[in-house]
This record gives sequence, structure tokens and C-alpha cells, in this order.
Amino acid sequence: MDVGDVDQPVMTDGEFDMFANARYSPSIGGWCQYRSLACTSQNSFLFYIVANVGPNNSHRPLAIALRQGDGAILGRVNHREVNENRVFHVLRDCVHLVKILSEPANRMVLEAELSLAAAWYNGDSFQDLERIEVPDVPQPSFDFSHCDIDFQRQEMPELPWAEGVREFPFISTCLRLGLNCNKSMSLHRVQEQTLGTMFRDDRLEYGMIVLDISDLDSVRYGIFGFEINYMAEVPLDVCLDWDPVEGSPPRVAPIALLEENRTRLPLSASSYMKKFSSFGFKDCLETLGGLSLVDEAALNYIWPEEAGNSYDERVSDEPQTTGIGELSIRLKRHEKSSTRPTPPDATTALDQTVENLVQDILYKGSLDSAKLDEYSNDPYFQDHLLRSLHRRPHDLSSSNSSTQLLRLVYAGRSHLNWVVYRNVSYESVAAAVGSEELSGAQALSLCIEELSGSPNVLFEALSRSDTLREICFLQSPEREKDTASCQLFAQLCASSYATSILQAKNVVLTCAYSAPLQKKLWLPYSSTRNNSNLVVDAFPVQHMFVRYQFADSAGRRNPKFWPVYFFLGDALLRPERFAVGFINYVCSLLTDRHLFSFAASPSSLVAYNQRSPGIAISPISAENFAIPGRCRVVTTTSTTTDMVDAPETQVECWPLVRVLQQNGWAILVSHEWYTDPKVHRGQWRPKWMEWGYDAEAPFLRYAFIRVRRRIEFSRANNAAASSERLLELVRPENVEVVGGLEEFLQQTAPDVDARLLDRPLKNVEQTIRGRWETKLPRGREYLSVLKESEARQILQDFLEDATFGRENLRRAMNAEPEGLLEERGSLQEMKRKNRAIFKSLLDPDVVNAEHPLGTEVRPFNERALYVLVTGATGFIGAHVVDSLLRRGLKVRGATRSLAKGEMMKAARPQYASQLDFVQIKDFSKLGVFDKAIDGIDAVIHVASPFTYNTTNNLTDLIQPAINGTTSILTASNLPTSRVSRIVLTSSFASIIDASNRPTSPSFTYTAAHWNPLTYAEATDPSTSPVIAYRGSKKFAELAAWDFMRKQSAPFDLVTLCPPMTFGPIAHPIPNGAAGLNESNAMLWSIAQGIDPLPVGRVSAWIDVRDLAEAHVEALLRTEAGGKRYVPASPEPFSYQFAADIMKEEFEWARGKVAKGDEEGRRPEAAYKLDGETVPRELGVGYRGFREAVVDVIGQVKGWEGA
Repeated sequence: MDVGDVDQPVMTDGEFDMFANARYSPSIGGWCQYRSLACTSQNSFLFYIVANVGPNNSHRPLAIALRQGDGAILGRVNHREVNENRVFHVLRDCVHLVKILSEPANRMVLEAELSLAAAWYNGDSFQDLERIEVPDVPQPSFDFSHCDIDFQRQEMPELPWAEGVREFPFISTCLRLGLNCNKSMSLHRVQEQTLGTMFRDDRLEYGMIVLDISDLDSVRYGIFGFEINYMAEVPLDVCLDWDPVEGSPPRVAPIALLEENRTRLPLSASSYMKKFSSFGFKDCLETLGGLSLVDEAALNYIWPEEAGNSYDERVSDEPQTTGIGELSIRLKRHEKSSTRPTPPDATTALDQTVENLVQDILYKGSLDSAKLDEYSNDPYFQDHLLRSLHRRPHDLSSSNSSTQLLRLVYAGRSHLNWVVYRNVSYESVAAAVGSEELSGAQALSLCIEELSGSPNVLFEALSRSDTLREICFLQSPEREKDTASCQLFAQLCASSYATSILQAKNVVLTCAYSAPLQKKLWLPYSSTRNNSNLVVDAFPVQHMFVRYQFADSAGRRNPKFWPVYFFLGDALLRPERFAVGFINYVCSLLTDRHLFSFAASPSSLVAYNQRSPGIAISPISAENFAIPGRCRVVTTTSTTTDMVDAPETQVECWPLVRVLQQNGWAILVSHEWYTDPKVHRGQWRPKWMEWGYDAEAPFLRYAFIRVRRRIEFSRANNAAASSERLLELVRPENVEVVGGLEEFLQQTAPDVDARLLDRPLKNVEQTIRGRWETKLPRGREYLSVLKESEARQILQDFLEDATFGRENLRRAMNAEPEGLLEERGSLQEMKRKNRAIFKSLLDPDVVNAEHPLGTEVRPFNERALYVLVTGATGFIGAHVVDSLLRRGLKVRGATRSLAKGEMMKAARPQYASQLDFVQIKDFSKLGVFDKAIDGIDAVIHVASPFTYNTTNNLTDLIQPAINGTTSILTASNLPTSRVSRIVLTSSFASIIDASNRPTSPSFTYTAAHWNPLTYAEATDPSTSPVIAYRGSKKFAELAAWDFMRKQSAPFDLVTLCPPMTFGPIAHPIPNGAAGLNESNAMLWSIAQGIDPLPVGRVSAWIDVRDLAEAHVEALLRTEAGGKRYVPASPEPFSYQFAADIMKEEFEWARGKVAKGDEEGRRPEAAYKLDGETVPRELGVGYRGFREAVVDVIGQVKGWEGA
């Protein structure tokens, strides 16, 4: 039937103007509007790393990977959170990749692979890549069935592992690790793609990220993400009132449509956030904000404009070049030692002279000294030589003339990037490397497949060089196997130069990066494990034994563990690199199954201690990567006659424990759980804590051991293994228990300053502690060293277990590496003998458990503690909010400005479901918290007036402070309240006696002291605002304790009395530095050059981050109830000290900050504060004053730059 035949209602002109998209829908029998119910970004993204290495400097891909999203289903109210999560993941991935690709430690290999790429893409034998597309994925239906904010997820199948050799394995490893830096990102949600993979902009499932590394000094990026709108017809008669939360679903389900205007212009991080209305992500913007965006020309190959176009770049009228020479000039500019200007492109008389000179040397073996002397002083001469040489890379041979030319062209260069010279010999390379002209070179890169001669000659030359620190042995992109680099490493290990090279130089091998991406093993077994200790001397930690305690066995007399063995020999980790990786690893022990923490970490301890450390890349441990954690195998028995009828058995697998080399190292790690005994026994439980929930906290113990005598596992040992034999193996004459990281570095890398471990280890403890509500009791540490007896027992358990798990590995491997596995064993050997200690994740009582080993972060639970924080958008309050959120708690922030609350939420999208705000315009009015307290379990009351600009001490300071405290206490005492504890922020001002200051430095203020100021003195109009403020803090706190005494409240009270508080900003400050809190504003005035310097009233202080932790610990620790604390750093401060720090740490401050009368003099305290009780009872440490000053001044200075 025609729509015109239907009796349609008539709309007025005004109604048509209001509903421009209105139309009549026969399906609903009325007028409707076609509109978007939700808009979001794409779920997944294709990541391209490109460079202008193609013909005519066109861009070509170097590595491509698909990063799958989490498949969150958009629902009635969660689409904003889903969208913010997707935006955050994109920006986080970009930050990781930019850090990796910009890291100086990765530069040499990137330059070498760029040169290989240019030679490959421009080579005569290159054939264009087969172009393929990533298929689209149907989008999930819009879900109207739920109204909560939790994410429901579409089932996303695991991406299959990409087969084949990666052309540029180091760059591919950078991409893989950049996308898997977040350990929660599943391995199988990242999939490498072939270099012929095109981007299609009509795909709903994925967008695109492009990173251009043509210039390693200025990495570019671009985000191409398009809107997905869920469109539906909404009846017009309810359109104005319809909303996704309460409205009835449309009769026809919404459909997902991609935006039509899909521009090829890249989005910056800020533009991408703005497009999808996601705000915050300051850390990401700090990294990405100063980067340039990719040019549109970088997209021509990977994103063809039309399906029918040729994928080759348009041919210009200019003569074509190979592109290799141009790339070499670009790479030359990256060298720190190079200060020569860029050579002109125009052909000059110099070009012809250089051509003649090169031809004479190569083909005649002669050198025109006169011509050389004439042009050698030309600033462009050496660059023209390099360009000429790169036009004919295959003309270089093993002749003396080729060696002479290499010395001439590369004199003074830091990187001898010779990967394009395939026909030279090891002898000619060795001769050039040993020459005086190249004596200052720091790096050497070679493509080794076609090099002639013996590599021992080169090994000898390398061993004699004190300056060459990085050696790169690559293979060509067109290779089919990684055999050449694998064999070269075996030859190096077997040579007499192995020790001097491996211990002093960073050796990069194609096989070490390529094999893990193929899930293959590469380490030459016989040359490196059985016959020599040379590899062990260079890469001492070969083995890591980790046991994970089952969470349900926490607190039991005989806990059970899941054992895992890791082989680290193929990760090529020198001692300091291992230490840095291990510090990363212990922070993500439960999720880092493939040891990515070791492969992607800061390059050194010095780098780790920087404010924004980079990410240096080393090989992924191939053996752990290649061997599946578990697999299904066919179980054969004597009665089985047909393999088809044979049953399947699932088994766990890990690398084979075969040999512990003499003088080699291993590390034992024990991940354990502490259970609050009161909760475990049911003696005490807060009302917000369900039984057995949030009653645990993780801690780790570890120890380094050194093998004194070789321990080998053989077939014979398996059958005859006994407790006596194992006990003998772990005795002191065979195994030395060395201790922790400091002792390990002292023995293996004495040149490394072990004091550099202090801050990283402190960060480890803060990271683990900050994730859990339950805290360890006094005397226990989150990271500690095993006792010697415990370490020996754990090693004995692992050695016993290792003798009974060999058949699993054999059956799991599709291809059996030569020499790795023993002959086939019986099924009886698959069973672990040591059942008293170890269990399998495949055991019947474990296999269906959701988190049998626990989790690294306590999962958020709606019934967990719900905390009201007053003053949540203020200086201290915002840090308190962050500390609570990091522990998985729900937070309601009370603020005078909801706009600031929304800014805080936008800056913390990962906590959107845990954070809400309520507006309290006047905190001093009684009754204002009565509704805000609904559903709240605990309160941290931070809000209080703090200003010295007053006209009436009573009405401006004292009465508002008292009323605010009384109001929150009264609301918490209502019959409907379930508040169990209130933590009140008081002040050192309520303690100090300003009228009679101590004269002895030994005097200590404690929580027992009270400011003797009377109420009458504080409210007197003649009293200064500074004294009146001290009174406001004293009498507000007294009112709280008086309330507790008189009302017999069902909750308890804890008060904290901190002194001056400094540190970085976490709360919204729309007007920049002008909006700083009083204490930080004083520091910033010093940075701005105020003269004379301010004079501090007190020398006591605390970092705001430590103060926030003290608040949260006071809330969560049962024993803190009813107590008063004085959190204060033991280090005194002065504004002179702050000025000195600024001048030492910031170059821009040296000519700006006032000198002061006591420059260089460290502050001295006139008295002490009892800051020791807080670390002892609340477990909170103190940062140094330098760190606080550097962090806040650096942050505010960054605002000026932005």
C-alpha cells in the first residue's frame, strides 16, 4: 500500500521546522524522527608503522598489527563510558608506541632496518606485495535490557597467530610490545598483518593509527577514527521526553552506521578526544601534544583513495632514484656526532667529481689524492660520497679499495650502517672497523647473509674496539629462515672473543626478534647451554622459578602453589637490564605470562629513575613465548589400536629444565597472599566487607641463587630421583643463596650504583599496596628477600617437580627442536610427584574457578566500601579520591562546583563507574550532608576554609569550620546511616603553640599536644587571620571529639594533623597557576622570581601524595580507630631550600629565581614532629622535599608551555 493512502495526521509549519528529520512510519502508525541513540568510536584499530623508504621517497609499511577492542556492548547509559574507554585505549597505545620509537636505546636497530627497507623496496628484484584487507565484524545490537553502567561484552574470538617471517622483526617487535605493554591486553587480541594489508575506511569494526618514523628525531602520528551512530526511529509524540534510560525501546532495533564524512586528514590526540567528547587523559596529551601529524602522502600506499587505483605512486617528470641514498642522508642527520648541513639536491660539479673518485677507487683501485685534497674540505663532500656509494651498494666487495672507500665515506660517523653492502667480506669489514678513521664509531650494522669469509676476523676486531658498543647482525627482508643469524651467534659463543663482546657490547640478532613472533625457538642449544659458560657470564640469569599461591589456600597451614618455570637465556638480559625488567615484572606478576616486562622496560636504572622513562626493547623470551601454557594431546595406552579412538588429555607445558650451568644464576619468586586473621576467623568484619572478600593482600618474596656446580637433568635421573639426591643438589657447595637485587648487582655488575634501586623498589611497594584494601601487618613487606632455608626448599621443590613433567612439552610442540627434548616417556611421568606443595590449574577443583590464583587488582564490587570525600575537588581531596579509586573503592565527592566534579570524572575515565559527585554549595550549613550520606560506608572530611583574606574571624573561619564538621558528623549519625568510620583532616595548626615555640631542636610535638589558643582569643577581631585559622582547625577538631564523647556514635573517628603540604596538582584548575592553593602558590612565586624569598613560619611539611595515603590507611586500618596522627616528613624545609632546588633542577630557573641570603644552606628544624607513628601504624612512607618541588614546579611550568 502506498504511504499516501494512509490517513496521516497533519503537522503545522512550526512542527515541521522543529522536526526537520520527521517522517511518517507505517510500522509504528505515526510520525517519527530518525535519530542517533548513541555515538561511539570504533572498537578495534589497525596500527601501521611507515617510513618514506619507497620509490621517490614514497611511504611504505614496515610493520602492521590489528589491535582488537574489548567488544563492549553499548547500552542505555553506558555508551559514554564505553566511548571513553575506547578513546583512552587508543591514546595509551599511541603513547607506548611513540615512547618506543623515540627511545634512543632503540635507535641503532631502527636505523638499520630502515636502511634494509629502503634497499628492499627499491631493489630490482622487488615485487609489489599482495594486497589484502582485514574483514569487517558485525557490530553488537544496542542493548536495552540493562540500565546499569556495567559493561557487557560481545564474545570476541581469539585472533589466530599470524604465520610467516616478519620482514623487519625489530620494528614488528616494537609494535607488538607497544600494544601489549598493558599486561591486561590479551596476547591473542593483537595480530600481526602482512605488509600488503590495506586500510578500508568503510569498516565499522576498526579505524587506523599511523606512525611515521621517516625522521626518528620527530616521530609523527595520526589517528583515523570514525563515528559509529546507532540510528533508530523514535515516535514524535514522545520524542521530546524520550531518553535512553527510561524511554521504551524503538519498535525497530537501532542499526550501527558509520559516519559519511570520512576524511583522510589525521586527528591529533586532542582532536580525537574532542570528536568523541572525551576529556582528561593529561598524561597522554603531555606525550602526544608536541608531536607533528602524519602527512597525507604517508597514506597513499596503505589507504588507496579508490579501489580501482594502482597502488604505485604517481610517476613524476623528475628522474627516478633508488631512494637508498636519500634515506642514508636522512639517517646521517640523526647522529649526534654529525653537525654537517644538509647537502643540496641539485647536481653540481662536485657530484661528477665524487662519481669519478668512487669509480676510480672501486674499479681501478686508485685514488686521486689531488682531487681528494681539493674537495675534502667541502662540507657536502662526504654526504655526496655516501649518496654515490648507495647508488651502487653491490659494487663494494672484499677488495682493499672497498675497504678504503668505507673508511673515507664513514669517517667521523657514529653509526656504521652497512646493511646495504651485501658483497663485502668479514675481513674487509674488520679492516675498516680497525682503521683510525673509524675509531670513534659507536655502532655497527651488517646484513650477514651474503658476507664472505670468516666472522672470527670480525669478532677479533670488535673485541679490540673500546668505542663500538652496539653490534647489529641482521638478515634480509626476503629471507625464509633465520638460520644465518642463529649460526653466527653460535660461532660467536664458540669463539675466544665471546666474553669481551657479549659482556661489553649490545649484540642484536635478527633471529632473537624474529623467532618469538613465529613462536619458534632460536637459541643454539649445544653452543650456548651445554659446552660453554660464556653466555652465562654475559647473561647470568638463565632461569626463573615462580610459584603462585592459590588464593583459597591463603591463611592455611599448608598452602598450595602453582609452579611455573621460565627460561631466560634467549632473552639476552645483562645484569642491569634484568634488574630493571624484574622490577617491572613484579608489578604485574599474575598477568605477564610471556615476560613482556623484561622485553619492554627502561634501558637502565638511571633511565628508570627519570620522571618519564622511555621504553627500550630487547628480545622477547622465545622459548616461553613459543611453548603453549597448555594444550590437548592424544593419550595412547596399550589397549588403544587406533589414534582416532585415542582419548585426549589436556596438559600444562613450560620450558624444559635441563641444565643449571656452573656459575649461572637463577631467581626464585614466591607470590603469596596474606589473609587478615580477624576476617578469616570471623572475629571482626566491617559492615561493608562480605565474608572472605577484600580480606587478602598480595606480597612477594624472592631470592637470587648462584650455581656452584653444574646441575643436569637426564633420563636416568628422572627414574632414580629421590629426596636425598635433591637435598644434595641444593646444598651450599652446589648452590649459593646470594640475596636480593642489590647483592645480585654487586656481584654481576659492580659498576652499577645499587643506590639507584631505592626509588624503583619503593615504587613497587606503593604500586602493590595501592591496589588492595587489606594491608600487611607490621613487620611484613610487599617485596622482600627469602630466607636462605626457604630458598633452598623452594628450589628443591622445583627440581623435584621438573623431573616429572617432560612428556607434556614434547606433545605440545608441533616441531621438535633438535636436541631440546628427550625420547618419548610414559604418561606416568606427566604426573607431578610433589603434590604436597604444587597443584595444577587443570585439577578438577581448580579448572572452573574464576580467579584461582587471585588477581593483581582487587576486582571492583558494588558492595565494597563507598566513601564520601568532602572537598574532593580541592588540593588534598583530589589526591585522596585518586588513592581510594586506585584501590577499587567507590567514591562520592562533595564539592561546591559540579563543573569541577565533571572535570575530575572526565580526567579519570577508567574510574567512571566508581566516581560520582554531589553539590554542597555551603559546607557550613547544618543538614546539607543528610542526603549526600545515603549509601555511604565511610567519610573522609577534608573540606575546611583556608584563607588569610578575612574581615571577621568568627564568621569567615572559625564558625564555618566547626559547622562543617558538626554537619557531617550529625548526618553520619542518622538512623538510616551506615557510616562506620570518619577520617577528619585537621592541621598541625591545632597542635603547635605559636606563642611559646620550643627552643630546643630535640623537642617533639606529638598527637598529645594541643594549641593553647582560647576560643575568645581566636574570635577576637584584633587577632590576625593566621592565628584565627589555627583556632578554626583546633576548635573544629575539638568539636568532633566532643561529638564522639557525647553522642556515643556507631562510627569511630580518626584525625590527621598535617603541617604545610606541597606537591603536584590533581584537582581541576581552570585558570592555571593563578588558581594554585596557598602552599604551592608560594613555591610558584619563588619560581617566578619573587625577591626577597618568603620566610616560612614552620619547617615541617608533607607531600600531598603521602598525606592522601595516610588518610586512606587511617580509614582502612582497624587499629587506627579513635586515634590522632601527625603525618609529617622528617626532612625540614625552607623557601631558600626550595629556591636552591629549582635552580639545580631547572635550567630556566637559574637566571630567574632569587639567590636568597642563605643560598646553599640546608634548612634546620627548630623542633621535631612525631612523624614516625604514621609509618609504623599506617604503613605510609615519606617523599623528599626535592621530589615535591620538582614535581609541582615542573607540572605548572608545563602548563605555560601548553
